[in-house]
Amino acid sequence: MDKKVYRQCVYLANLDGIGSEQQGLKIVICVSNNAHNLNAPTFTCIPLTSKNKNELPVHYKLDTSKYNFLWKEETTVLCESLCVIDKSRVQRFIGRIDDDDMLEIERRLMIQLGILD
Repeated sequence: MDKKVYRQCVYLANLDGIGSEQQGLKIVICVSNNAHNLNAPTFTCIPLTSKNKNELPVHYKLDTSKYNFLWKEETTVLCESLCVIDKSRVQRFIGRIDDDDMLEIERRLMIQLGILD
């Protein structure tokens, strides 16, 4: 049976990056639309990190006190690391982010893609 993946949900996934790409077992947020997610073997996601990162216009810091499934320390959404992965890379569902945080992530995605300045 295919794994179900939904927009705004957070998963533990195995990323297969090289060089400066994110790699290893990572927490990711699904950002692709659910019509795609329900009909394709892949989905688009953004990795999160607990490492201290330079503040960039394409980074978004989640308030970890709102989400008991995230690290206790600072958690940054790395919108510049947008990637498409196969659903088979998903290890498990972790949680879901709220609409307000998703809007902030979408704004940073538009900056990354050159849609907004």
